[in-house]
Amino acid sequence: MSVRVAAAISTHNRCETTLLALRSALEQTHSPEEVFIVCDGCDDGTQEAARAVGDPRVKVLDKPKAPGAGWLNRNDVLEQTQAEVVAWLSDDDLWLPDHLERIVPLYEAGVADLVQGCCILVEADDSMHAHGLDWGVPRFRDGALETGRHETPSSAVSHTVELGVRAGGWRTVDRFGDKDFWHRMLRAGARTSMLAEPTVLFFRAWHREQPYEDRVRQNGAFLERIRDPAELVKLRAEMARAVNGRQALLEEQMEQLELRIGDLEAHGAWLNEERERLLAEAAVRPTSRVGRLARAARQRASR
Repeated sequence: MSVRVAAAISTHNRCETTLLALRSALEQTHSPEEVFIVCDGCDDGTQEAARAVGDPRVKVLDKPKAPGAGWLNRNDVLEQTQAEVVAWLSDDDLWLPDHLERIVPLYEAGVADLVQGCCILVEADDSMHAHGLDWGVPRFRDGALETGRHETPSSAVSHTVELGVRAGGWRTVDRFGDKDFWHRMLRAGARTSMLAEPTVLFFRAWHREQPYEDRVRQNGAFLERIRDPAELVKLRAEMARAVNGRQALLEEQMEQLELRIGDLEAHGAWLNEERERLLAEAAVRPTSRVGRLARAARQRASR
């Protein structure tokens, strides 16, 4: 069965970057059924600019400002879409052209009802780092639910509409409404899968010390690279290098941990030797307090 996908971009007064994100969604090799622009109290012309794109797939939801980051407004996408799957895209991120093409087969095969894209974090200086943890790995899934660890941005998450509704949809929280929604879908029994190759360019919305004009310029430059076939090949190679670099870092950290464990084991062996030496010395004075302590220690060790 062919699975229909809707893209959804929520925004508040970031017209220029929203249009760049919109272009990356409309230019997918697997065409989205719909692209929702969820305007959370926008008063900067985002609504008109999105409509002016002139693509019938674009649907503007002009909503009053909702509390916080406007999480509740996103429920309109779940209620109105005609698609079976919703793929979320932040208003300052970009998809590579085959993002939807790669996630759709996982839904069509019935192996997942939540798919994570492989995500690359782009810093202000254009350097790249792999970002995100596979919730299909029990340790990462449990860690996300138990500690609240959050390394998967909205632009890397898609899910079936049924799962999103079953989990209760979006709700108002103080911070990280996306994390709250992802975790409730996991608790609702989401079957997850994660792409191996990166298809998402993630630009931090928070703690991104760049003037907005510089953000627009940077995102625009990356969109032009995505659109140019030769540059796209180079960009994919850079993104793959970022993934490999993270793997190398993890291996280095593992080696350091193993060395540390070796040091601790060696130190533990030395402590045991010292303990046995002291016990042996104490044994020659069986009536002394040290001797009594030594006998008690031996008794505990033999239990």
